[in-house]
Amino acid sequence: MIIKFQIIGVILIIMIIIVREFKKYKRRDSIIVKSIKRINYVYFFISLAFFVFVFFYFEIFLAYFLKAHRLLVPKYLNKWYEILFRYEYLEVIKNNFKQKEMIKEYCIINWYLQMGLVYFFSGITYGLVAVDYMLRLFEGNILYKDKIYTYNGSYDLNRLIDYSWNLNEKKTKKENIKYYDLKLKIANKKLNKWFIGEDTKTVYIEINCDDKEKVENFLKGLNIKKAY
Repeated sequence: MIIKFQIIGVILIIMIIIVREFKKYKRRDSIIVKSIKRINYVYFFISLAFFVFVFFYFEIFLAYFLKAHRLLVPKYLNKWYEILFRYEYLEVIKNNFKQKEMIKEYCIINWYLQMGLVYFFSGITYGLVAVDYMLRLFEGNILYKDKIYTYNGSYDLNRLIDYSWNLNEKKTKKENIKYYDLKLKIANKKLNKWFIGEDTKTVYIEINCDDKEKVENFLKGLNIKKAY
């Protein structure tokens, strides 16, 4: 039964990723500006941790799989991939081994079904989560016509109550990069107010100097009063 739930979980994660990426694709024409791209190291290490789990889980799965493969192919199954996808038939084979008191063979199939496949689908699940974080690793913050997308969540622009600019500078080995920190003050929704205990949320977007005028003109069109 746990295998069926894991398969459903894998399908749901795939659907969530596809739907989110499709929504982003549909909204591409409503982008006002993208922030300066920087690696989100939190996402990087989370993704790396999940990939480590994937490697670990597939190593364990492979041990169970090879034992089952040596036992089943070609005597009971024709192809190796049937060991992955013919779950009900494997249950029948396992029960036959039990009835014939073939204890060793029974244990091999039982361990594979109870442990090997669990590690297999868990590895796929962790792999999808790792890919999801990798996809968002270089996204940065995005200002849309009606929404602000950040690493930590998205916010409706109709809740924007204030904004301000601050010229900043980042030094690298080759050059000094100047950019603007766009500080956006956003009114929290009632539920967020209840959990966080704050009326507003401050969001920062790093804007290239060349994009400042375009963003400023857009924000002026929203009739938002600047802080200073």
